[in-house]
Amino acid sequence: MIIKVKKYLFVVAKQELNNFYKQAQEAGLIEFIPPKKRRVEYPEKLFHLIKAIKLLKKEPEQLPAKETETPEVIAKEVLALTDTINEGHERTKMLRSEIERIAPFGDFSLCDIRDLEISTARALHFYCMKSSKAAIATLPESLIPISTAYDMDYFVTLEKEPLQLPNLIEMSIEQSLSENQNLLAATHKEIALCEEKRKNLTPYLASLKNHLTTILDNFHLEKAKSESKDELQGEVFTAEGYIPKNKISAITKLLENLPVYMEEVAIEKDERLPTYMENEGVNRVGEDLVHIYDTPSIGDKDPSGWVYWAFVLFFAMIVSDGGYGSLYLLLGLFLKWKFSKIKGTGKRFINLIIALGTGCVIWGFLTASFFGINLSPENPLRKYSLTEYLTEKKADYHLAQKDDVYSEWSDTLPANETPITGKAFLYTSDKSEVMIETFTLNILMEFALLVGVLHIILSLCRSVKSHYANLGWITFMIGGYLFLPSMLKATTLINILNILSKPLATAIGLQMIYIGLGFALIVALIQKGLRGIGEVANIIQFFSDVLSYLRLYALGLAGMLMASTFNDLGASTGPIFGPFIIIAGHSVNIVLGIMGGVIHGLRLNFLEWYHWSFEGGGKLFKPLSRGNK
Repeated sequence: MIIKVKKYLFVVAKQELNNFYKQAQEAGLIEFIPPKKRRVEYPEKLFHLIKAIKLLKKEPEQLPAKETETPEVIAKEVLALTDTINEGHERTKMLRSEIERIAPFGDFSLCDIRDLEISTARALHFYCMKSSKAAIATLPESLIPISTAYDMDYFVTLEKEPLQLPNLIEMSIEQSLSENQNLLAATHKEIALCEEKRKNLTPYLASLKNHLTTILDNFHLEKAKSESKDELQGEVFTAEGYIPKNKISAITKLLENLPVYMEEVAIEKDERLPTYMENEGVNRVGEDLVHIYDTPSIGDKDPSGWVYWAFVLFFAMIVSDGGYGSLYLLLGLFLKWKFSKIKGTGKRFINLIIALGTGCVIWGFLTASFFGINLSPENPLRKYSLTEYLTEKKADYHLAQKDDVYSEWSDTLPANETPITGKAFLYTSDKSEVMIETFTLNILMEFALLVGVLHIILSLCRSVKSHYANLGWITFMIGGYLFLPSMLKATTLINILNILSKPLATAIGLQMIYIGLGFALIVALIQKGLRGIGEVANIIQFFSDVLSYLRLYALGLAGMLMASTFNDLGASTGPIFGPFIIIAGHSVNIVLGIMGGVIHGLRLNFLEWYHWSFEGGGKLFKPLSRGNK
């Protein structure tokens, strides 16, 4: 939930200033207000520690070490070793390039070359030329060919002056091939030695993290102290801060034994207050999801729980496979066992994986969807599924009504066969599987739209106290759901479940559309004056938002079709390569399902749903606290 904050003035004696801020940091319940915005400059050693920690986290874990060096010394050593390793890699690239460049001339001693040059009073020159150019060029006899490599011809001459020929490139050699190879080997050894030394420093990782936390705590403490106002020639200091309403008693008790005066002060009209959120359990996981998009304003109602449960439902509908869900669930349970001591964000993330996996498994049982396998009608997973029940109810309805749907499919029935139940209508047809698939997909598509209508109505209900026109729009949306199928000549769930007949649903729906639209417009005109006429434009927004929920159906259908296709491909390929195709295909489908589930599952919350009940743009409550709390 979102808890409002109050603004307080603290008056502290000089001798108690340090103690007051330490107690406040320990409690972690006061966000002190700086007198003015200014750039925060962190100490340089802080960045050294952060960089050293990132480097050591990449190394394999080692046994705990004895504290023989200070964290600053360890951090400097890690950075120095890393610099040496990076320099070694750069030198390795240069040496490899040089070896590749001079290798066509072979290995020789530069000392022997110099002796030869002295004895002959000439200089040895090295050249190269494109092979295609050398083939058609007239070359002097003094140009001695050595080798051909990389589409280049290589030559040497022993002359007093270098040759000046078109397309002939002179090369310089500072070190011999063997010397470069020895340097390369030595560099590899140096890199390996430094990497080993750095790996041996990983036991100090915990010490570095603790020291980083200490430095940050001290920095924030001193920063907060420095921002207090000097009063009475430095004998008294004042500071202002925000405290959540439900924590005021805890702060009052904390300051009982301190000579600190605390008084609530008025909040200025244009003052931007921080948003303090306090959640537990699944709502705390939902809060993590909420912060992905934005921080609620102080005027918002906390959407954490709503976002959590809606995200689980949307993810399950998009993945639309209980088999995949079981894999997610097993992964979550394994992580929970593997990291049993993990806390905070990591623990909540694992719990979210378990919840998403459970949601997918439940949806898989409701829709009889497991790894894209086409289950037989007698399979219990299909026989007792929700989609099978609704499909039979739909068949019962069309059979009883003898409507256009019945007429369309009755031609597929065997001659002289008149079914008396919807189930018989489904399973005696020559195109039984096609009919069942068509009915099932229609039901799933309508369910996605129904979820969209209900989800947006819930959003409107949350903000109805500040927007009375929402009551009209809620009525309008319910009316639209009842009336619009008549325009499309469609049959809905409320028809096949005998909740409302088509004529009655159409009549009620049309009336609700007029009543809802009229009420919303009148209330908007009362609240906003002539600007309220713009409320009518929300009709388009509501339709587009509801239609956005069709992505739940479309992505789920795409995943099911891909899973089924990979199964068919694997089965047709044979027992040798078939399993590999099936595993690879399902792996790709799982990745795409996760991406679609996360992106679109959150999108429907953050865009379509937030649009009607969420203001956002808040500033998260950040109290002075210790990093290890």
